[in-house]
Amino acid sequence: MSELLQDLFRWRDEGEVDSILDTLLEQHEAYHQGWPSRIYGCDKFGHPIVAERMSHINVKMLTQELGIELVTRHRVQHFEAVTRWKRGCSNKAGYRLYRQNVILDLKDFALFDHFNETGKAFLFALVRLGDVRYPETLHRCFIINAPMYFRVVWSVVSSILDPSTTLKIRILGGDAKVKFPAISASLRPNAPFSA
Repeated sequence: MSELLQDLFRWRDEGEVDSILDTLLEQHEAYHQGWPSRIYGCDKFGHPIVAERMSHINVKMLTQELGIELVTRHRVQHFEAVTRWKRGCSNKAGYRLYRQNVILDLKDFALFDHFNETGKAFLFALVRLGDVRYPETLHRCFIINAPMYFRVVWSVVSSILDPSTTLKIRILGGDAKVKFPAISASLRPNAPFSA
């Protein structure tokens, strides 16, 4: 067994990841208020669609009240919930699904609220969590409503991602519904960026 796989199994054992969905994590209400996220069903191929609006993530509150360690634990729970959702999508599709689509909506994204020193450390830790502990689970990621300055942020963030992950990410300036009908058909009428 490879060293990376052994490390992953050790991390899951030590963090009790296999039972995290049965655990009510401390400050769960504050976490969900500070980081709203939803699963919006599945695309036409059966992959789940997870959507988050970055301007609704309260980095300051999350880092000050919960701390990066607890927020990371909540994100692990989020990843595990998406994994469970994929099992349901697999049953519906009739074949095994291992990946999900992610839509990050940057509407009203304030660079200095999210990308100051605290925000950068927060962001990097959580990006690495997905990239290292949940490798190859991303089918596609669409970053929509990206303001022009986001390209600078992306150049920093993409430097810590595995190159195979960056190939799955598309940065769009406007509405994803027009450009990606395979995903957008599943999002109506209550998509996070529909209004």
